[in-house]
Amino acid sequence: MSKFVFGVLVMFFFFGESWGRIYRYQIGGKGGVPWEEIATKIAQYEKERATLEVKDSETKLVGYMRFPGSLEPLWTDSTINLARTVYERGGWVHYGIYPFAQKEVVDGKAKALENVYVMKAPSYAPRRITLRMNLGGLFRIASVRFYTRILKEGPDPSKFPEGYIFSSHYMQKYEIYVHDGDMRYGGPSAHYGTWFPLSNPGWKLVAKTDENRQSYVRIDLDPPRLAKYLWLESGPTTLAEVAEVEIYGKGYVPEAQYVTRVLSAGEMSGGEIDLASWGRIGWGGEYVHEEGAKLFIRTRTGQDETPYVYWRVTGSGREVPFWEDGKEVTKLEYYGKREHRFPDGRREKLDISERGKIDVDRENWSGWSASYGFEEGLMGTRITSPGPSRYIQLKVEFHPTMEDGGRIDSLWIEFSEPVARGGVFGELDRAEVDLGRDEELTYSVRGSFRVGDVGFDRLRVRTPFRAEVLGVWLEDTTGVVVDTGFVVGVGDKDFVVGLSDRVRDEGKVMRVRFRVPVMRYGVEFPGWVWAEGEEVVEQGVVGDLVVRCKLMGRGEVLKGASFERGILSPNGDGVGDVDSLGVELVQLTSPALVEVGVYELGGEMVRELHRGRLLNGRYGWEWDGKGDDGELVLPGVYLYRVRVQADAGVEEKVGTITVVY
Repeated sequence: MSKFVFGVLVMFFFFGESWGRIYRYQIGGKGGVPWEEIATKIAQYEKERATLEVKDSETKLVGYMRFPGSLEPLWTDSTINLARTVYERGGWVHYGIYPFAQKEVVDGKAKALENVYVMKAPSYAPRRITLRMNLGGLFRIASVRFYTRILKEGPDPSKFPEGYIFSSHYMQKYEIYVHDGDMRYGGPSAHYGTWFPLSNPGWKLVAKTDENRQSYVRIDLDPPRLAKYLWLESGPTTLAEVAEVEIYGKGYVPEAQYVTRVLSAGEMSGGEIDLASWGRIGWGGEYVHEEGAKLFIRTRTGQDETPYVYWRVTGSGREVPFWEDGKEVTKLEYYGKREHRFPDGRREKLDISERGKIDVDRENWSGWSASYGFEEGLMGTRITSPGPSRYIQLKVEFHPTMEDGGRIDSLWIEFSEPVARGGVFGELDRAEVDLGRDEELTYSVRGSFRVGDVGFDRLRVRTPFRAEVLGVWLEDTTGVVVDTGFVVGVGDKDFVVGLSDRVRDEGKVMRVRFRVPVMRYGVEFPGWVWAEGEEVVEQGVVGDLVVRCKLMGRGEVLKGASFERGILSPNGDGVGDVDSLGVELVQLTSPALVEVGVYELGGEMVRELHRGRLLNGRYGWEWDGKGDDGELVLPGVYLYRVRVQADAGVEEKVGTITVVY
């Protein structure tokens, strides 16, 4: 069966002669593309020139095996020797001052002499053995073990080293240091000069002895130490050997990430479409629970097959991202893995000295999206990266505690052919409004169409509060109304409107007039269009869809704290028995503690009307003239106070209300 059948679940829906299909591409889980099959990896030839952005898009320290079909941060324990896989993770082992790989001490073969590092020195000039290791990632190291050559195996290999006989050429003195890779102290590298523990405060001494008498040395670290690099050094000696070094961790690695390679709409649809509007993203799995553990899922989209721009150095020393014939420098050409062929048949290979910088392609690619909410993704949530586009990339970031890492069992995205291949563009008629007021706005949408595009007749707009739709219509190029629309539905956070005729003409503009309160400085009104009755995902509207408010006092979050009448006569006649205190909260970025109460002039609380966390909005509380004890208060003047504890500080307003009988 083809990989497309395994990896793509295509959802077919037929309603008469409906247009289009919604595709679902799944990674992991039953029937999905295996995680490891589409994981991005930085080739060895890339590492020496990889920028921070390129490294940030590499899959590293994730595991696929503990829960088959699932993705989690790498788990370590006393059964997993991390040293054996150092080179697989891009790490290395070096001896002395020579930066040459020494794989024999991490290959698991401690019997043959050719797999043992032996250091000999004359008696009058003893030397030190120095072993440096890059683990290829950050781990919680719980045990370090090293030993000399095995002369005779024990009776039961599962009980190693019990019953084994080793060479007696052991280190009598040794020191072990670890480094977590923090570059503030000039992190270690393959260059020997950056490695001296005494001159680099990033190194931490974890073990030291002057009286070792063991050929097999085991040092357990409790608690485990964070380490990306390890330094093992002997005291002065004339003969010593190291046959094998073993490193064991405990629990999840401190950080891990999974990044897909760049995925094309063509690949994911089996070649049926080459440009996609992105619908929903969803997953199944287990979220993190312990304090400090985090899990992020992000996307980015683009128009070409690489998110990076590769520059070459010309003969004049100038850096340009293209060849003399105007074609862009590709990744393989940049690294000298492929020659560039000119129209006249000439071939040119980029020398290492001609390699320039590597930039993120901000013209053709979006940045990584904000993380999607995990709970929302269990049911499916809207992809926020822009479309239509030809390519998409997905990233899962793990920041585990030792015991809690989270897990993604499967992940899927939905997409379809766009309703307007050239894009859908929108604008608001006002860029600035008054804060805290109900504002009327006109939302205008037009499409850029190609031959065969289905067009759109529905528009969804997300709003901060429930909106009142005042009108929907379609205009032609002269501004004449050619269709009057209708309201499909209004919710607390969005509304949907429709047209009788589908928009397929670039000269026509769909407009909707609505009223909504604006309670913070910058409010976005994102929109999506689609064609009713067709199998398409909602296509995002592109444009400056943000309204900003006229600036208030810095940090001001409380408006309009006052009673409606300011006088209360709770005598039971139904007139003036209660009064309402109205409050507006604005510019809050997170829920703030709000306290509302009525007080005597001396400051003693009479009635608590509210205490709790609130966000931006309009609120009201009624007072019936009774105290917290349920009894009517005496006639007179009382104070009311509204107090807001926001991130920027505390703000409060005080007023008076009179009680008469």
